[in-house]
Amino acid sequence: MGHYKKSCRGAGILLPVYSRPERKQLEADGRFISAHRAVLAAASPYFRAMLSGKFKETKEEVVPIKEVTFQGLSAVIECIYTTNLVLNMENIEHILPAAHLFQMNDVVRECVEWMDKNRKQQKTVFDS
Repeated sequence: MGHYKKSCRGAGILLPVYSRPERKQLEADGRFISAHRAVLAAASPYFRAMLSGKFKETKEEVVPIKEVTFQGLSAVIECIYTTNLVLNMENIEHILPAAHLFQMNDVVRECVEWMDKNRKQQKTVFDS
């Protein structure tokens, strides 16, 4: 199956930059990606709670995200910044868990719709 590209609804909203460091290094699978804390907080209730509350991640420069793969993390971060989401057979199993963890309901919905459309055309790991 080919690529599916759709814009991420609700992305691109910025919150005022906090007095804490502006950028965070997010780490998954031993790899790092940098993102602005205000952008993360605007796009995701998960990051909003983590980065604006009393969690230790608020003060740390590097934030480990152990529950998702780097492929899923980087795809979701790209979606937040560019409002584009590219779904295919190679990345759907990484993006859906990341979007779910980060409580990005529009992205979860896009993943589910993509899987429903492609389920009939190709047997996937989701059919087992």
